[in-house]
Amino acid sequence: MAGMTLQPIGHEASMGRFMRAMAEGRLHHAWLLHGMRGIGKSMLASHMAAAYLCTSPAEDGPCGQCHGCRIGAAGAHPDMRLVALADGKRDISIEQVRELLHFLSLSGSESLRRAVVLEDAELLNVQAANALLKGLEEPAPGSLLLSVCSDLTRLPATIRSRCMLEHCSPLNDADMRRALAGMDIDAGFSDLVLRLAQGCPGRVQC
Repeated sequence: MAGMTLQPIGHEASMGRFMRAMAEGRLHHAWLLHGMRGIGKSMLASHMAAAYLCTSPAEDGPCGQCHGCRIGAAGAHPDMRLVALADGKRDISIEQVRELLHFLSLSGSESLRRAVVLEDAELLNVQAANALLKGLEEPAPGSLLLSVCSDLTRLPATIRSRCMLEHCSPLNDADMRRALAGMDIDAGFSDLVLRLAQGCPGRVQC
């Protein structure tokens, strides 16, 4: 998954909670990152996955230097998967969830760990949600599922209750300016863009 070790902006508190849980050996096997669309939840989930698969993680995330981080940044980590809405489809299918769960049940290639980022989790169809629920109830050792959701109410309560819920807020102005600094935006429009974005860098990218 390309860009797996990119540092997310504005979600340091969420990343800190994840890193502390991992360091203390109490990391939940399934995290559900929820909040407005376009605020960087998928990037945060990928950063968490990178930290989980890193062999020498720092206090605030992956080291970025180990073999796992390097192949992850190149989009070639064998123990990492991204599951997202397929082109032309309206929902995430049971076949995708079955493949996800099968991957998590395997032994890791680089270590005993495997990580999956599930985007747009609210788009799981009924059959897919039921299949995922079974996987959440019987997690494979070393597996980590990081689900991303923009509308928590569309996910069954049974799935929500089996995940570590992590609410992600829109970025404040200072963090938005940091995010905008990495985009090709005319300086004369930066204040206008900041107001229109309402804390969501994804709106600017669109």
